[in-house]
Amino acid sequence: MDPTPLTTEQWNQSWDAVRWLWFAFLCALVAGPALLTAHALIPSMVATNTISSRWTGTRPLFYALGVVALGGIGLCFFMSATNTEWIQETYNKFWH
Repeated sequence: MDPTPLTTEQWNQSWDAVRWLWFAFLCALVAGPALLTAHALIPSMVATNTISSRWTGTRPLFYALGVVALGGIGLCFFMSATNTEWIQETYNKFWH
C-alpha cells in the first residue's frame, strides 16, 4: 500500500461519502417509525378503540413516507459508494 498522504480532493470525497452515510441514517430514522406506525400502531390502536377508525385512512401516507425514506437510504448508499473511487485508485493492489 502506498503511504502517501491524502490529497485535498480525496479528503473532500471522503467527507462527501460520510455525509451521505449520515443522510442514510436520517432516512432510516424516518423510515422506521413511519412503517411501524402504518403497519402496527394504527391497526392495533384502532382495534382497541384507542383512536377512531378515521386514522386508518392515514396508513397509506405513512406507508408512502416509509417507502420514500427507504428509497432515500438506497440512494444515499449509492451516492456514498460513488464518492469512494479514490480508495481503489490509491490502493489498487488490495482490490485485485
